[in-house]
This record gives sequence, structure tokens and C-alpha cells, in this order.
Amino acid sequence: MDTKFLSWFLQGGSVAIPKRFLAYMAPLGLSFEELGEIVYLFSLEGKVRHGDAYGKSAAKQLVDKRLIRYDVDAGEVDFSPLFDKMFDNTMAADEAAAAGDARKEDRVEALVAVVKRYEKERGIILSSKVRGDLSEVLLRYGWNSDLTFAIYDYFYTHQRQHYNFLSFAQMAHNAGVEDLASLKAFVGSLDYELTKVREVLRLLGKRNSPTEPQRALYAKWSKTWHFSHEVILMAIDDTTGADNPSMNYLDAILAEWHAKGIHTPQEVRAHRAAEKSKRSQSKTTRRPIKRYISGEGERDFSSREE
Repeated sequence: MDTKFLSWFLQGGSVAIPKRFLAYMAPLGLSFEELGEIVYLFSLEGKVRHGDAYGKSAAKQLVDKRLIRYDVDAGEVDFSPLFDKMFDNTMAADEAAAAGDARKEDRVEALVAVVKRYEKERGIILSSKVRGDLSEVLLRYGWNSDLTFAIYDYFYTHQRQHYNFLSFAQMAHNAGVEDLASLKAFVGSLDYELTKVREVLRLLGKRNSPTEPQRALYAKWSKTWHFSHEVILMAIDDTTGADNPSMNYLDAILAEWHAKGIHTPQEVRAHRAAEKSKRSQSKTTRRPIKRYISGEGERDFSSREE
């Protein structure tokens, strides 16, 4: 390892992430991208500079999540909503601890009911790892045995191999699933999203069924970066010059737009018009090549002084 580079790298200082904050990721439903945005704003000490495009974008995303308040004109960030949620979760945890044994007994009864029903109806013996995950979900979200059974059954049936059951349960919780009706709406949205991903793949010239990583990319574009399906389809137009356009190529385009704060169809059109104008100006300001035809053939005098 180049120790000189490492020494230089660390001289700029560092940003620490409190362990207590990491512990609140799951209860608050924070993604790692949101964690990074919050930590970045922490490092700015709550003051976003005028030219800080990423800071402005991060603040906008977190305002949408109702995790901060942000004064656009002054660039000031107020973390009170985040701390209030953390305090509420702490109070809830204390109350749950006070309830203690009664809640633990309810969880054990619900776990036994889910395991027995699943093994009987599906003819599958659940492993200790799965039982532990089910127990964690029952404790964390307070779902009843019927809802927990249905959520795990959907997860297992659809073979979601690129994330585990705990992650899927957190997705369901973040989507507001609290009964069988809201679960039906949640999985319906997942299936509808699958249709959108298929359309994107088709326009990219791909005929395969969407993979989980491809669906995860689309979820990032639509839910984390807040691009509409229309804007995602507009980005496909910029892949026409690629030899082999792909979801990753499209991801790079959308990442650039996201960094520049381009999220609506109007902003995309304005961006393209500006780029076209810039290219046009570049062509008109290019120095013309002066040529002279003599008996010796064509000669180039463009490098000579006037």
C-alpha cells in the first residue's frame, strides 16, 4: 500500500457516523443512500453552499422523506424532524421493553402459528434461520401471524434471491403494509413495476425477463431518485449511440441527470436544448482552415499568422 497517499488522504479529516444513528436505520426505514445524504449534510454542519449541487439534491430528497427541513434561500438545514422520529422510536422501544414478557409471549405464539401453518400447507420444513427471521419480523413490526405468513409466502414463492426476507419485510413495512389488503396493494405495485421494467428492456433491444438487479435499478430510479417512467423512457433516447445499450448504460445517464438536478420532462428538454446550443456555438466559433491551390497541389496555411 502507498502509505504516503494514505497519509495525504487522511489529512483532510474524516466524518464519523454515530453508532446510535446506524442502529436507527432499520426502525426509520433509511436506505444506505439516505444515510450517506444525511451524513454529508452533517459534515456541512447544516449549511449548504450555493454551488453545492449534491448538497442541494440531498436536502431535497430528505425533505421529500420528511426527515429534515430546508431553507432553500439561506441553505440552512434543520434536522429536528429526524431527531423527533429517533426520539419517538426510542420512546416506543422503552414502552415495548416495559411491556416485556407479555409481548414476548405473543411473539412466540405468533411464530409457532406461522411455522406450523407454513409447514402443514406448503409441506416445507422451515430452517432455524428462517424461523429466526420470522421471529425478528414479528417483534420488529408487530404483524399478526396471518399477515406474516402471507408476506413470507409471497417472498418465498417469487424466489427473491437478491435480497433476504428481512430486507423484503422492511420494504413492505416502509410501503405501509399493515394488513392483507395493504399487502395486496404492495405486491400489486411490485408486479406493475415489473411491467415497466419489461418495457425499458424492450426499448433497449433486450428480450429477457427482468432480473432482480434490473428491477433494483428501476426501483432506485423511480423511488430513490424520483424519476417518472416518462423521464426514464426519455433517457433511453440518449442510448441510441451506444453499441450495446443496457440498463447500466441507462443508469449512468440517469445518475448524471440526478446529480445535475434534472428530474422532470421539462428539465430534460431544457437540458437537451442547452447542450444543442452549446454544440452549435462550438461549431460556429471553430477557426476556418485556409487553403491555397498551387501548381504543387493544395497547401494548408491555417497555422500562419495574419
